[in-house]
Amino acid sequence: MAWSDIEWADGSAPSPADPSRHLIARGGFGAVYRASLRGLGPVAVKVLDMEGRIAAKRLRQVGSECRNQLRASAHPNVVSFVGLVMDEATGRVGLVSHLAEGGSLYDAMMEEPTDAWARLDPVAKLRSLLGAVAAVAHMHAIGVIHGDVKPRNVLLAMPVEGGGEPVCLVCDFGLAKTIGTVRSSVRRSALTSGMDADGGTVGCMAPETSARNEVAAASDVFCLALVVWSGLTGDEAFEGVHDVATYKLLVNDNGLRPDLGALPSGCPDGLADLLARCWAADPSARPSAACMVDELTRLTMLGVSGGGDAGSPAL
Repeated sequence: MAWSDIEWADGSAPSPADPSRHLIARGGFGAVYRASLRGLGPVAVKVLDMEGRIAAKRLRQVGSECRNQLRASAHPNVVSFVGLVMDEATGRVGLVSHLAEGGSLYDAMMEEPTDAWARLDPVAKLRSLLGAVAAVAHMHAIGVIHGDVKPRNVLLAMPVEGGGEPVCLVCDFGLAKTIGTVRSSVRRSALTSGMDADGGTVGCMAPETSARNEVAAASDVFCLALVVWSGLTGDEAFEGVHDVATYKLLVNDNGLRPDLGALPSGCPDGLADLLARCWAADPSARPSAACMVDELTRLTMLGVSGGGDAGSPAL
């Protein structure tokens, strides 16, 4: 696969003069663009920021990101990795994945004016979100920590308006680590600005990551519970908190957690208790991602709360 195999809708690739052309999203490590791959169809191309002194570090990270996503792609709720391309003329490096036509969970939560995600039954939302939890559980089983679980890194396979329950897909393995090789090193400059760092994103980060720069499977679990809460309520877990000092004060020192009372009527009994356990300050007290899958599966099969006024048994 070569850079020349990438085809752009209007025949023009993104450029420094027009960086927003075909743009899907921009993050701390580069930008993701919509394109087509000759012989395959629509794809997402993550073009890495390779400028200046950071280029060498990016190149070292590329191999790890590709390996981790390729291994995880065996799960149906992980965005499938297609391959790596390099533009020898410009030095650009791109990671090619299958395109998730529905955009991110974050965008679906905030979508106007249709609010198609918001209109879903809470149990239907939970069944969709269960796919993302199962994907991370699979990663942990094969020895991979995602390291940046958040609503922007959960994609929808198709637009919600397309009918049926949305399929959630986990994406972006730029911060993924192999269990046993995780380093306790987070770039403070990135953390204080709220950008992606070696340990996640401020606003969707486990307490041990913000306090001690630690990233583990239990850290993913903490963040998965934030994603589930956000997906059900339509709100950001810690809206407006973008710097690590404030995050530590609120989440670590004051024990702030999302309001479980904000979960919508119709959520299964026991869900609030599960999320609370996932948010335990002590990582060892949290359930594993595999346990989350088991409990969420049971809860969705039981259906809605007996005291709720919406919906009917999920299955």
